[in-house]
Amino acid sequence: MEALLSRPLSVAVEAINWQFYSSGVFNNCRARLDHAVALVGWDATNNFWIVKNSFGTNWGLAGYIHIARGNTCGICQYSTYP
Repeated sequence: MEALLSRPLSVAVEAINWQFYSSGVFNNCRARLDHAVALVGWDATNNFWIVKNSFGTNWGLAGYIHIARGNTCGICQYSTYP
């Protein structure tokens, strides 16, 4: 979270069940990493990560997904930033 304060992070996640996401806080996944996304922030009040996906703006919340905080979808397993 400290690194995320100053820049987005590139993270690996399991996105196998993401195709039909349209709203809410997602938590229907495991931690078998298969997709790279940009972790851009978090909502401390509602306890979720804010993630920008590469599926385009017609998917999810205008191209974003809200993922339950913690290691949901393996989001905390592998991250990089410049």
